[in-house]
Amino acid sequence: MNGDAKLAEAKAAAKQNLGTLNHITNAQRTALEGQINQATTVDGVNTVKTNANTLDSAMNSLQGSINDKDATLRNQNYLDADESKRNAYTQAVTAAEGILNKQTGGNTSKADVDNALNAVTRTKAALNGAENLRNAKTSATNTINGLPNLTQLQKDNLKHQVEQAQM
Repeated sequence: MNGDAKLAEAKAAAKQNLGTLNHITNAQRTALEGQINQATTVDGVNTVKTNANTLDSAMNSLQGSINDKDATLRNQNYLDADESKRNAYTQAVTAAEGILNKQTGGNTSKADVDNALNAVTRTKAALNGAENLRNAKTSATNTINGLPNLTQLQKDNLKHQVEQAQM
């Protein structure tokens, strides 16, 4: 087989592979197809194919990072978190959803996909609702203990209610 035939075969295989990638956007797919068409060597085509597979994997990871969005938004760790931390998480998820949208998502680079994944992961980990609830319980218990006009039974009853508090 001559060089042109090998190049054409490599391009056909790369385009076929591109058709199997389910996580990239239409814009990413179009850009990658253009890179395949513009490649002048088999190695160049294979590089585009590898980059396409890597991008698809990164997009899949980004999708995985927001799959539990609805559960997170209902979770006490989100609901009781500081407003700035809730906003940061919500913004990171919204940005990720924009990147992942097959129809309207842009030709986002792997680096930008990775940055979005890191933002979702980082902002979710920073949610501090559970910590805020623990602090509120501690504060309430200390306040109850300092109330001089309550009997010990009343204090114990109130402290039990504080311990049972969920949100």
